Amino acid sequence: MVWFVTCLAVWMPFPEARECDEPALSAVLERLARAHGIEEPPQLILREGDGAPRAVSDGSILVFTGRLGSSMTEPALAFALAHEWAHLLLGHPRRLGAATLLQVALGGTGPGVDALWLRLELEADAAALEWMSSAGYPGYASLDALDLLTTPSDATWTRRVALARRLWEE
Repeated sequence: MVWFVTCLAVWMPFPEARECDEPALSAVLERLARAHGIEEPPQLILREGDGAPRAVSDGSILVFTGRLGSSMTEPALAFALAHEWAHLLLGHPRRLGAATLLQVALGGTGPGVDALWLRLELEADAAALEWMSSAGYPGYASLDALDLLTTPSDATWTRRVALARRLWEE
Protein backbone atom coordinates (compact mmCIF):
# COMPACT_ATOMS: atom_id res chain seq x y z
CA MET A 1 0.00 0.00 0.00
CA VAL A 2 2.95 2.35 0.57
CA TRP A 3 3.87 2.33 -3.11
CA PHE A 4 0.28 3.13 -4.10
CA VAL A 5 0.27 6.19 -1.84
CA THR A 6 3.66 7.30 -3.16
CA CYS A 7 2.50 7.02 -6.75
CA LEU A 8 -0.72 8.88 -6.06
CA ALA A 9 1.44 11.71 -4.82
CA VAL A 10 3.13 11.76 -8.21
CA TRP A 11 -0.18 12.12 -10.07
CA MET A 12 -2.34 14.20 -7.74
CA PRO A 13 -2.21 18.01 -7.79
CA PHE A 14 -1.21 19.75 -4.59
CA PRO A 15 -3.70 22.58 -4.02
CA GLU A 16 -1.85 23.97 -1.02
CA ALA A 17 1.43 24.09 -2.96
CA ARG A 18 2.88 27.33 -4.28
CA GLU A 19 5.43 28.29 -6.90
CA CYS A 20 8.99 28.38 -5.59
CA ASP A 21 10.16 31.74 -4.30
CA GLU A 22 13.34 30.43 -2.67
CA PRO A 23 16.39 31.96 -4.41
CA ALA A 24 18.74 29.26 -3.11
CA LEU A 25 16.65 26.46 -4.64
CA SER A 26 16.31 28.26 -7.95
CA ALA A 27 20.06 28.98 -8.05
CA VAL A 28 20.94 25.30 -7.57
CA LEU A 29 18.50 24.23 -10.28
CA GLU A 30 19.81 26.87 -12.68
CA ARG A 31 23.42 25.76 -12.02
CA LEU A 32 22.45 22.18 -12.85
CA ALA A 33 20.68 23.36 -16.01
CA ARG A 34 23.68 25.42 -17.17
CA ALA A 35 26.00 22.45 -16.68
CA HIS A 36 23.93 20.56 -19.25
CA GLY A 37 22.99 23.35 -21.62
CA ILE A 38 19.33 23.27 -20.67
CA GLU A 39 17.68 26.65 -20.97
CA GLU A 40 14.56 26.05 -18.91
CA PRO A 41 14.69 23.89 -15.79
CA PRO A 42 11.51 22.35 -14.41
CA GLN A 43 9.26 24.43 -12.21
CA LEU A 44 9.81 24.00 -8.49
CA ILE A 45 6.68 23.79 -6.35
CA LEU A 46 6.92 24.35 -2.60
CA ARG A 47 4.63 22.67 -0.12
CA GLU A 48 4.54 22.78 3.66
CA GLY A 49 5.55 19.54 5.29
CA ASP A 50 8.44 17.17 5.76
CA GLY A 51 8.53 14.90 2.71
CA ALA A 52 11.39 14.21 0.34
CA PRO A 53 11.36 16.06 -3.01
CA ARG A 54 9.28 14.37 -5.72
CA ALA A 55 9.06 14.44 -9.48
CA VAL A 56 5.50 15.23 -10.53
CA SER A 57 4.02 13.90 -13.76
CA ASP A 58 3.30 17.47 -14.98
CA GLY A 59 7.08 18.01 -15.25
CA SER A 60 7.58 19.96 -12.03
CA ILE A 61 9.49 19.07 -8.88
CA LEU A 62 7.67 19.21 -5.56
CA VAL A 63 9.86 20.33 -2.64
CA PHE A 64 8.68 20.21 0.97
CA THR A 65 9.74 23.19 3.08
CA GLY A 66 10.45 21.05 6.15
CA ARG A 67 13.44 19.49 4.38
CA LEU A 68 15.06 22.83 3.57
CA GLY A 69 16.52 23.37 7.01
CA SER A 70 20.12 24.07 7.87
CA SER A 71 21.04 20.36 7.76
CA MET A 72 20.60 20.27 3.95
CA THR A 73 23.80 21.53 2.33
CA GLU A 74 23.78 23.03 -1.16
CA PRO A 75 25.57 19.99 -2.66
CA ALA A 76 23.07 17.59 -1.02
CA LEU A 77 20.24 19.75 -2.32
CA ALA A 78 21.84 19.64 -5.78
CA PHE A 79 21.78 15.84 -5.68
CA ALA A 80 18.15 15.76 -4.50
CA LEU A 81 17.00 18.15 -7.25
CA ALA A 82 19.12 16.45 -9.93
CA HIS A 83 17.72 13.08 -8.84
CA GLU A 84 14.11 14.25 -9.20
CA TRP A 85 14.87 16.00 -12.48
CA ALA A 86 16.44 12.75 -13.74
CA HIS A 87 13.20 10.95 -12.92
CA LEU A 88 11.38 13.44 -15.16
CA LEU A 89 13.87 13.24 -18.03
CA LEU A 90 13.91 9.45 -17.92
CA GLY A 91 10.09 9.18 -17.88
CA HIS A 92 9.96 7.45 -14.52
CA PRO A 93 6.66 8.87 -13.18
CA ARG A 94 4.88 7.43 -16.20
CA ARG A 95 6.65 4.05 -15.98
CA LEU A 96 6.17 3.64 -12.23
CA GLY A 97 2.62 4.95 -12.40
CA ALA A 98 1.50 2.41 -14.99
CA ALA A 99 3.14 -0.48 -13.12
CA THR A 100 1.60 0.56 -9.81
CA LEU A 101 -1.90 0.97 -11.22
CA LEU A 102 -1.69 -2.48 -12.77
CA GLN A 103 -0.42 -4.03 -9.55
CA VAL A 104 -3.12 -2.35 -7.44
CA ALA A 105 -5.77 -3.49 -9.93
CA LEU A 106 -4.51 -7.04 -9.45
CA GLY A 107 -4.92 -6.85 -5.69
CA GLY A 108 -2.10 -4.82 -4.18
CA THR A 109 1.57 -4.00 -4.55
CA GLY A 110 4.27 -6.59 -4.61
CA PRO A 111 7.81 -7.55 -5.55
CA GLY A 112 7.40 -6.53 -9.20
CA VAL A 113 6.61 -2.92 -8.33
CA ASP A 114 9.28 -2.87 -5.61
CA ALA A 115 11.92 -4.11 -8.06
CA LEU A 116 10.88 -1.58 -10.70
CA TRP A 117 10.92 1.23 -8.13
CA LEU A 118 14.44 0.30 -7.00
CA ARG A 119 15.68 0.11 -10.60
CA LEU A 120 14.25 3.56 -11.35
CA GLU A 121 15.78 4.98 -8.16
CA LEU A 122 19.20 3.56 -9.09
CA GLU A 123 18.91 5.03 -12.61
CA ALA A 124 17.99 8.46 -11.20
CA ASP A 125 20.80 8.24 -8.61
CA ALA A 126 23.39 7.50 -11.30
CA ALA A 127 22.18 10.31 -13.56
CA ALA A 128 22.03 12.76 -10.63
CA LEU A 129 25.55 11.89 -9.48
CA GLU A 130 26.93 12.51 -12.96
CA TRP A 131 24.91 15.68 -13.35
CA MET A 132 25.82 17.23 -10.00
CA SER A 133 29.49 16.38 -10.51
CA SER A 134 29.54 18.08 -13.91
CA ALA A 135 27.98 21.15 -12.25
CA GLY A 136 30.92 21.25 -9.82
CA TYR A 137 29.27 19.74 -6.76
CA PRO A 138 31.15 17.03 -4.82
CA GLY A 139 29.79 13.56 -5.45
CA TYR A 140 29.99 12.52 -1.80
CA ALA A 141 27.05 14.86 -1.09
CA SER A 142 24.83 12.25 -2.76
CA LEU A 143 25.35 10.04 0.30
CA ASP A 144 24.50 12.96 2.61
CA ALA A 145 21.29 13.56 0.65
CA LEU A 146 20.27 9.90 0.98
CA ASP A 147 20.85 10.07 4.73
CA LEU A 148 18.67 13.17 5.03
CA LEU A 149 15.88 12.20 2.66
CA THR A 150 15.34 8.46 3.04
CA THR A 151 14.55 6.06 5.84
CA PRO A 152 16.86 3.15 6.57
CA SER A 153 15.90 0.09 4.51
CA ASP A 154 17.40 -2.57 2.31
CA ALA A 155 16.62 -0.40 -0.72
CA THR A 156 18.43 2.58 0.80
CA TRP A 157 21.41 0.38 1.59
CA THR A 158 21.47 -0.85 -2.02
CA ARG A 159 21.38 2.74 -3.27
CA ARG A 160 24.21 3.79 -0.90
CA VAL A 161 26.40 0.90 -2.05
CA ALA A 162 25.76 1.72 -5.73
CA LEU A 163 26.60 5.39 -5.20
CA ALA A 164 29.70 4.61 -3.15
CA ARG A 165 30.88 2.25 -5.88
CA ARG A 166 30.44 4.94 -8.55
CA LEU A 167 32.29 7.46 -6.39
CA TRP A 168 35.11 4.99 -5.83
CA GLU A 169 35.44 4.44 -9.58
CA GLU A 170 35.82 8.18 -10.28
